[in-house]
Amino acid sequence: FNVYVNLGRAAMITQSYDKAISAFNNAVKIEPQFYASYNHLLEIYQHQKDHQKYAQTAKQLFDVVKEPRTYILYAMSEYQLGNKDKSREILEEGLKVFPADEAILQNLNALN
Repeated sequence: FNVYVNLGRAAMITQSYDKAISAFNNAVKIEPQFYASYNHLLEIYQHQKDHQKYAQTAKQLFDVVKEPRTYILYAMSEYQLGNKDKSREILEEGLKVFPADEAILQNLNALN
């Protein structure tokens, strides 16, 4: 697992994004709860402006970890795909689970 994470980080530094993606995907397969692997993948897809892969990865992370930030990432990915209603729905669900979370509330207000 650590080898794949370190390989992915090294590949990101050298901008070898295909190698980084492969390494981080292998890390996710071994340790699906490790948040950083998803974060690196999201960073790469954001850099590449690959909104579809960003959305797939955000959803994958959301399915594994339900916390305020994953609601926001998942909602943002849907917004980038043009699914504003789905984005709002995700944030509203997140606010029900985490009613005191300011970041979710701010993102929801930004949609209005």
